[in-house]
Amino acid sequence: MAYSINIETDLRPAYYDEFHCLAAGCRLSCCKGWRISFNKKDYLSLKRQEGSDDLNARLADGLHRIRKGPLTEIHYGEFDMSTDDCPLLREDCLCALQAEKGPEALPRVCRTFPRREAYQPSGYLERSLSPACEGVLALLWELTEGVDFLSDPLPKEKWRALSPDGETGFCP
Repeated sequence: MAYSINIETDLRPAYYDEFHCLAAGCRLSCCKGWRISFNKKDYLSLKRQEGSDDLNARLADGLHRIRKGPLTEIHYGEFDMSTDDCPLLREDCLCALQAEKGPEALPRVCRTFPRREAYQPSGYLERSLSPACEGVLALLWELTEGVDFLSDPLPKEKWRALSPDGETGFCP
């Protein structure tokens, strides 16, 4: 008998909605000292970006195709982090690409980190924030009474149905 679980609601910690990037206030940024890689779609999108002379130069010098090791769909291209900073990171600790083109121009990893979303057999789109981000740690530090959770209906375009896949239990 085939069945599915309709997911029309999210579940997230209450502090999720309060998160914002600390930018210049962050001591260890996701834009500093971390490997920033992305999939083929994001790589090609970045290659096609055009903007100011400064942005074009940052992209031309700082965007590289991953050619060594096992190539995967997830790790197709990366930013040159040889200086430990993302080549798009300006002196004011803001992203040159986002400043000129808006957040929709960013690769997925930059648009979403430290946020995570996963459709679960529990019947929720579970949302979380990675404690690898200093901004998240600052929010957690303030929660002396513990963590509360919130749940809201999802917009229809986020609705999903999970069905048994025979191996891992469920698939989106």
